[in-house]
Amino acid sequence: MRRLTWWSLVLIVLLADIAYYWEHRIAHEVRLLWTQHAVHHSSRDMNIVTRFRFGPFEAVWSLIIHFPLAVMGFAPEAIIFGVIAVLTYQTWLHTELIGKLGPPEWPSWTLKFWIVSIFT
Repeated sequence: MRRLTWWSLVLIVLLADIAYYWEHRIAHEVRLLWTQHAVHHSSRDMNIVTRFRFGPFEAVWSLIIHFPLAVMGFAPEAIIFGVIAVLTYQTWLHTELIGKLGPPEWPSWTLKFWIVSIFT
């Protein structure tokens, strides 16, 4: 079993967040993936259930996009931790009950801004 450290958990959360960003962005641009992801966007109300609405093959796409984390050598439990942390954050974003989070949102959006600026 690989040893988990605080910095490896921080790194895996950042990498899982980047993977989630690209998973979501590509799902909007590739028609086959959009057919699965559009279910998520079909709700009129943003609520906690909206976060969990997705097509049956979207989970397969998620596994594919997160696979490089395993190839990088991260332990399965670290990857699961990172994915759960990101999905928890995303659940907060998919509810109208919670407004802007302020400073807790800044690292994620700032990192995404630079990644998108560099690679697109």
